[in-house]
Amino acid sequence: MAKNNRKTTIAIISLIISVVVIIAAIVKGYTKMEVGAEGHVAAIETIKAEGCLPARQSKTDIQLVQKDIEVMQKDIGDIKTGVDELLKR
Repeated sequence: MAKNNRKTTIAIISLIISVVVIIAAIVKGYTKMEVGAEGHVAAIETIKAEGCLPARQSKTDIQLVQKDIEVMQKDIGDIKTGVDELLKR
């Protein structure tokens, strides 16, 4: 009878430990999911406010190209002016 009682006690203790481990895993997963969700919410807010990185980079690239075009147009104008002066001589 005592041997049966020990087996039952060991089985109950094993069951309790298993349940505690499962509950701990669920709690850990839930909290990790919440932290991840908060990070995603923050990232989404940033994207809504500032735009995504490729879009920001594209805007920067467009501005740089526009500046280059303006500089080239100015240079072309200077060259035309110089050529006109040479042709007048």
